Amino acid sequence: MRYKTLLAILVILAVIQSCSNISVYHITKDTPLPKNGGFFFALPSTAFNIEISVRKTRYIPGPYAQFAGKNLNLSNVITEEKLEYQIEDVILSQNSVPDPDLYFYLELPAKSKESFSAEINELGILTSLNMSAPKSREQKTNRRTGSARTTSTTS
Repeated sequence: MRYKTLLAILVILAVIQSCSNISVYHITKDTPLPKNGGFFFALPSTAFNIEISVRKTRYIPGPYAQFAGKNLNLSNVITEEKLEYQIEDVILSQNSVPDPDLYFYLELPAKSKESFSAEINELGILTSLNMSAPKSREQKTNRRTGSARTTSTTS
């Protein structure tokens, strides 16, 4: 898990380092906000969702349960009250959430002619740099393109 995160950071830093005019700052609680234009993004962390379906069965003896075995010749009679739980189904799924320790600010210089393209989803997770990420049905993506002079956002 941490290996993938470290690899993603290294790739991002390598791409950004090739564009020498772009700066990336790791954001913590004590980090002052940069003054130039740019945007915030996060790296993903994996969260697991576990859904468990349980069936609850309550057994209640009837008023004549004590006589059912003797008078009706029944052998499987409920003679005492009890609760029974049974696991019916377990569903394990995963999704990406922003890692609270991996927020960054990508700052654009004031006088650069280089352009770039970055996509982040609605959670602020960086999905691609300088290329289009595959679209997911569950995640909307904001595409941010810009140079030093302008930054525009389209959905």
